[in-house]
Amino acid sequence: MNFIAAFCVTLLCLPLFADTISDLRPAIRKSAVEHGIDPVLMEAIIRFESGNGKSKAARQKNNFGGLMRKRGGLQKFETPEQGVEAVAVLLEKYRASGLTSVESIGRRYCRRSTGRWVRNINSYRKAIVEGKYGAVEEGGAAEAAGKRSGSWFSQNAPDDEKKSSVSVRP
Repeated sequence: MNFIAAFCVTLLCLPLFADTISDLRPAIRKSAVEHGIDPVLMEAIIRFESGNGKSKAARQKNNFGGLMRKRGGLQKFETPEQGVEAVAVLLEKYRASGLTSVESIGRRYCRRSTGRWVRNINSYRKAIVEGKYGAVEEGGAAEAAGKRSGSWFSQNAPDDEKKSSVSVRP
């Protein structure tokens, strides 16, 4: 294989091997299950808010959710797993306060551009379910649903905005 062909293959394969968020899937799943959150929804939010793990906040502060301090500025976490856990804790609080759809979460999470946020989250959910970022471990959402009553559960990513609510399982 010549140099140019090898370089092209490397560029094509790079996204498969250099995906920070896919590397965090075990932590995402663990936190999601512990807090009764749909892991696909949580990963979608993390992917969007962190620019697929490439944002300055993600790289320098382990902040994968764009989480702010009460007095302004981005929160900093010691490890990526702590950053992921903070997203799960926040989503659990939202669920406990009755925010059970992507739209209602978006109104709280991203007040300035809720519609755009919802479209982006749904787009990421669909891409995750379709395997764009690698195979999704079976049972993640189902396990989260069984862990706590009233947890978010997503059987499939929505096809369009009209199907964007996250069903709640009793």
